[in-house]
Amino acid sequence: MEFIQRCEKYNQQLEKYKPYPLNHTPFTAIIYTGEIRTIKKCIHNFKQMVVGNHENTHVHAVLQEPPDKETKKEITQLLFDVLGIHLKSLIWFDKQDTTWIKTRDDLLTRLPMPVGDRWLDYLKSSGSMIEYYQMYLASRNMEDYEALLSINNEKVFRYHYAVRMRCDVMFTEPFRLDFWQENSMITTNEMHNILYRLNPDYTRSPDTIIKYISSLITPHCRRLDALFSPTCKPMSESVTNSTAFTSLFSSHSPCSSYEDNYAFLDALRKYIMTMPFVYTLRCNVVYFTSRNNWITKLMRLGISYGQYYNPSNSHWFNAESQLRNICESSGLDVIDSYLDLECKSLYEYRDENYFDWIPVDDSEKTTQIQIQVMKPELKNQCFFFIRRS
Repeated sequence: MEFIQRCEKYNQQLEKYKPYPLNHTPFTAIIYTGEIRTIKKCIHNFKQMVVGNHENTHVHAVLQEPPDKETKKEITQLLFDVLGIHLKSLIWFDKQDTTWIKTRDDLLTRLPMPVGDRWLDYLKSSGSMIEYYQMYLASRNMEDYEALLSINNEKVFRYHYAVRMRCDVMFTEPFRLDFWQENSMITTNEMHNILYRLNPDYTRSPDTIIKYISSLITPHCRRLDALFSPTCKPMSESVTNSTAFTSLFSSHSPCSSYEDNYAFLDALRKYIMTMPFVYTLRCNVVYFTSRNNWITKLMRLGISYGQYYNPSNSHWFNAESQLRNICESSGLDVIDSYLDLECKSLYEYRDENYFDWIPVDDSEKTTQIQIQVMKPELKNQCFFFIRRS
């Protein structure tokens, strides 16, 4: 069985719908990967909060193949029904594929430092390496689609940005995929007012700037208040060693006047727009950057996992560290953030932390039924969570 399995319906859809005009900007590729355990509960939230009705947002999916054909057929139909023409490619990933197994085993024999048999077994059986290999496959499909549009339109087409999303993640608010665009960014004066309200000495605080950039993905920077709230227990795995980031402070700090503050903010706007960083939520639950960074730097992690060693990190070989290490070795900053409930969804998931049961009348029966709805106060406590059940 060939490794890449394209569903027949995708090919039919590709013939049916013409490509979008190339003058729409920005174009964003969503790399949609993972296991499908809770995809039926998450897919509508993904469509509403991430994809929306933006015709220039395209989904390239690589999902782990279910054990039975009926489930595969059901989920394939669900994806096309919910995502429609936003879904541009779909691969069903077979964990037993010989090409994948050979790639995995070859990488593990070339680790720069030994990790022990226990961790080798873990890397072989867990999703750590598979996650990035799926990302690599979806990225190849993204490139194929770029080539297809370029041929059809007789003009070179390139995505502007790429973002990887797990298929079991849910959001409490819309995910802004356009915040880095100049015409979508808030004004310098608004930036000043927001940051000054939080910290009058913000120009001397890289931590505040990291939190500010982390908040831009939410409407009206709502995430910023939570990132400064002790009750939400904000955390970060950011790495900001690049010249682009450090020069913000070496060139513009300290700021003793409004003119100096605005000069700093103008430099910050340029940093955000040029995106010499990878934006992440909880290390690697979500990560995105410019298309150029993705193709030339991140994409190769799928076929080079384990080759990025950091002697200061005893777990340098795990999925979170490998993404961080490849960013560092490529000269990219990592702007990361997560809150307590966001982190707990990975390891201590409980439905009652995120959902209420609401009784509703069943028109066909005399009894009441209960449905799950997201807690209304949740958006003040977290922006995303992994739905485990």
